Amino acid sequence: MDTIAERLVICGVDEVSKYRYHHITHMLSVTNPKTKTIRPKWFTGEHLELYFGDVISASDAAQCKTIAPSIDDVARAVNFMSSAWSVSGSKVLIQCDYGASRSPALAYVAFTNEMGVGSEEKAFQAVLDIQPSAVPNMLVVQLGDSFLNRSGALLKPLYEHYKQITKEFTLG
Repeated sequence: MDTIAERLVICGVDEVSKYRYHHITHMLSVTNPKTKTIRPKWFTGEHLELYFGDVISASDAAQCKTIAPSIDDVARAVNFMSSAWSVSGSKVLIQCDYGASRSPALAYVAFTNEMGVGSEEKAFQAVLDIQPSAVPNMLVVQLGDSFLNRSGALLKPLYEHYKQITKEFTLG
């Protein structure tokens, strides 16, 4: 039996066409407000579109003249992905501009929801296995932690990842 990680693609908008023949049944697109999401002509499955910027706070969003993600955005993504994974043989593609921040963050929250309490490190690693360049958006993860009532548990693997990236950056 396939795991949900084997049924998920995380990518940037420019990579979506590479998955034309991968039997994608569900697509979640995250894009900046006022940007039109382009649904590929080849895709005929269920599609959820979310509109928010890649920001770290409401004040950051205001400064960048965009909209911050909301708990409703996170809830919609988690429910959409949970519903998709409940369909036998489904395959979900989640994409944002570069596939590095917003979409991996939503995938992480959704994985953690599916895997249950205590799965945060395993869920985070599953996202990194799918998208090694991921730097999940902290605000999305904070909202997900709140939505799933995890009392900070989703943030611990993220903070460790950020520490590792910072260490590699300063040593590199």
